[in-house]
Amino acid sequence: MEIKQTTEYQQLLQENEILKNQLQEFQKGFVNLEQTSLVHGGSLLYSLIQSLPLSIYAKDLSGRFVFANNYYCRNLGQPEEEIIGKTDFDIHPPTLAEKYLADDERIMAFRKIEAIEEEWKSIGGEKSFVKVIKSPLYEFGSRSEVQKIVGTMGIFWDITERKVAEEKLVNSEEKYRQILENIQEGYIELDNDLNLVFCNDSFCSLFSLSSVEMLTRNILDLVDESAQRSLRSFLNLVLFQNIQSESGDFTFISPEPSPLTLNLSISPLKSEKHQVIGIRVVVRNISETIRATKEKQELEKQLAQAQKLESIGTLAGGIAHDFNNILFIIQGYTDLAITDLSKQRDPSVKLTKVREATTRAMHLIEQMLSFARTSEKQRIPIDIRPVVKEALKLLRSALPATITINKDIKSSGQYFVLADPTEIHQVVMNLCTNAGQEMADTGGVLEVTLDHCDIPENEPQRQPGLKSGSYLLITIKDSGKGIADEDLSRIFEPFFTTKPVGEGTGLGLSVVHGIITGMDGFIFVESFENVGTTFTIYLPTTEKIITHKKSSEKVIPKGTHEHILLVEDDEVLREMISNMLEELNYTCTTAANGTEGFEIFNTQPEKFDLLLTDQTMPGLTGDALSLAVRAINQTLPIILCTGFSEKLSAEKSAELGIDIFLSKPILVESLADALHTLLHKNP
Repeated sequence: MEIKQTTEYQQLLQENEILKNQLQEFQKGFVNLEQTSLVHGGSLLYSLIQSLPLSIYAKDLSGRFVFANNYYCRNLGQPEEEIIGKTDFDIHPPTLAEKYLADDERIMAFRKIEAIEEEWKSIGGEKSFVKVIKSPLYEFGSRSEVQKIVGTMGIFWDITERKVAEEKLVNSEEKYRQILENIQEGYIELDNDLNLVFCNDSFCSLFSLSSVEMLTRNILDLVDESAQRSLRSFLNLVLFQNIQSESGDFTFISPEPSPLTLNLSISPLKSEKHQVIGIRVVVRNISETIRATKEKQELEKQLAQAQKLESIGTLAGGIAHDFNNILFIIQGYTDLAITDLSKQRDPSVKLTKVREATTRAMHLIEQMLSFARTSEKQRIPIDIRPVVKEALKLLRSALPATITINKDIKSSGQYFVLADPTEIHQVVMNLCTNAGQEMADTGGVLEVTLDHCDIPENEPQRQPGLKSGSYLLITIKDSGKGIADEDLSRIFEPFFTTKPVGEGTGLGLSVVHGIITGMDGFIFVESFENVGTTFTIYLPTTEKIITHKKSSEKVIPKGTHEHILLVEDDEVLREMISNMLEELNYTCTTAANGTEGFEIFNTQPEKFDLLLTDQTMPGLTGDALSLAVRAINQTLPIILCTGFSEKLSAEKSAELGIDIFLSKPILVESLADALHTLLHKNP
């Protein structure tokens, strides 16, 4: 807009200068108008003045008209003879006449030419706007020397159309300004150097600054130094890459303790010649939305965790049954091995059975801890067939023997999906547990099917909202009592349950629905009373990731008498691990707790090549001991072991500088590999 106004101003100056020169020429013909032939039309100049599409007049010292050309008379609506001899007070309203008189007196007093834009009215009262060049009228001598002022003269033309357009522009700009000032969104304009050249109050309020203060800033000043590069690159999209619109979220420096996250919608600011001269930015404060989203995600995590605990309670009987069987195997084969030793027979076959049983117990515990653990979702391409099989195996022990489980897992097809194994496990456990509870009194059949399904683009929708694509199809069907029609539409609502008080929280199906939709999948239910219920799940498939494993016989690596500091509070475990280390050709010093371990190490820190410590111990815990030891020796390798810890995971231990994190029970092969990795690194 400023460029346009400047151009118009320059044009007007040029027009004024031309008209002033013409006016000076016209003045020569107006001396003693009543006595010259000009009045009687005998002059070429007179003919020219009468034919111009400009209103031209002349007045004497008293303000009476002595000349008015044809165009002036036509605009006024009166013939020349009715104008000559009259003053402005005879023709125009008093207010205008007084203004015209003051103009004439000022022009004659200061002997100057003025260009004035003013209101003008005809005899009929029609209002218009004119641009007038007013000048003193001089009497010239025979040598064209100025003798005296004999009146005033003027040339004017109609500018009403332009004034109306300007007024509309001003009103439009005011309306535009009012809109920008009153919208809730922030609005700013930046020049090519990213300096703020305009900002509304909404934007200023985000930073508790006035508009005067804000217009001294560069937008990069409003973000941390670490974010300036990404913000500059984003804004350069419209400055240098011809992008017409773009949107992005950025964190700005906030006057409040909480982060200020803003969504920026940018577009180019262009001149009349369509050159990019800056950036328009619409700013939306999405800080509350971001916080609300994080709170929602946290609540969803808590909801899922609560449901997991509910499921674990349901499965407790089956888990106890499995563990009793495992303990029975361990106890029985141990007794038989002792008998073999007493009779000098080889007990290795029976001891192998004991080890197989302990491995089975270890996997069962690992599965339950994985299911119960609160962890971040890590969706990776996985084949879900083993996950489903493990869940059904665990369910078999928990469900009554009167319920038959039929599984149909197709061997061919695409079974890889982008998922978290724990989530898949939770979905199968929830749906199958619900089905088992529905058939607990009467018995029945639980059918679980895995298959591949392709839905072409032109095929009619099988289910509402289901899109075309490649899917893994999971079907879980029971022969229970079914779900009543009035309850069917509400089963995925949190806390909705048809079970008696105290027998369910109503979280299971809500969590299942959240997991499936979070994977861009679909879940549908069909149920008939006294016939049964079928849940059908569609999960988008993904590409299989192929890994190649080297097939070589496992060799347990041994040490070269490196000195290990072993810290373990359980006496039996401490003795067993010490024996394992000696068998692996390591020297071992033991401590019964973290405090004792630190005292031993602090006495002779150069004596030890590695620290092997338990996590949960009275006094100094394993992670605290590791930090204390690292303060003395920053390069000492550390292995931390734990049976279970809510506070410490492999990721968190790595952040503390712990080299390897092992979960109990620890196989001798795993311990040997960990020690060899840390103590025999390639230089």
